[in-house]
Amino acid sequence: MSSTVMPDTTHPSGVIGTQVVLQPALAGIRSSQNRMKMAKPPHATVVLKQKDANGKPLNDIEVAWDYPIELLRTLSPKLSEYNPITKQQVIRVGGGDARVLRLHLSWLRRIVESTDHRNLPVRTLTIHDLDHMMAYWRTFIAMGQYHWASQFEPLLIQYFNNTEMTIDEMRLVLKHTYYNQSLTHAFLEATASRLVDPNMSPVARHAFRELFRTERYDLYWALTEYQAETGDAQSIKELEALREEQRAEEDGYIRRWVV
Repeated sequence: MSSTVMPDTTHPSGVIGTQVVLQPALAGIRSSQNRMKMAKPPHATVVLKQKDANGKPLNDIEVAWDYPIELLRTLSPKLSEYNPITKQQVIRVGGGDARVLRLHLSWLRRIVESTDHRNLPVRTLTIHDLDHMMAYWRTFIAMGQYHWASQFEPLLIQYFNNTEMTIDEMRLVLKHTYYNQSLTHAFLEATASRLVDPNMSPVARHAFRELFRTERYDLYWALTEYQAETGDAQSIKELEALREEQRAEEDGYIRRWVV
């Protein structure tokens, strides 16, 4: 991983203050001919589609101006599409964080406009907080650029394991992860370990589990399973209660069809 650890020793995570170095890693980027091709017209304003928690469309956010469309297509063929009516290159909803996109697309443009393949610009950034890491990770995941995302994943996992995360921090992770991602399961394992800690207050434990139950029921099940795997008696009872609830729902569904 191309990162230099210079952590803030006052933060329990051990990752705040870490420097991450992003290398120009697009296919063919070292070729001057390829860079010229990526930089050539047509150009367009790049916008990020937005929606609220209920799925209602919000105003688009502009993230780049007079930007080479071919560069965006090389970066991620399915991330965006051209709208001939508005003459904009439109990044789909969930296509990343606007703050990251503005900075990252600007950096990529400097790369393709560079005339020296031996000294292409790199990006060095310092981790500020969980939101900062998640913003970069989810943007690179949306792009399909896993070589960059993989530089943030171990830092995020270290944060999960070493920090007593707040409700708001957990909500942030739940909002931007999917069940089948390795980061999600690292988060679930870290959370489960915390919830079976006998020193955790019952009130706090209930609040965290309720967050999962109401906002990500798919992960609520998985969290309970991870807790039960530790051998914690209360968690085992909670898992069995969930299974009983599921069996009752399935029985009721079958009876309705039989009748």
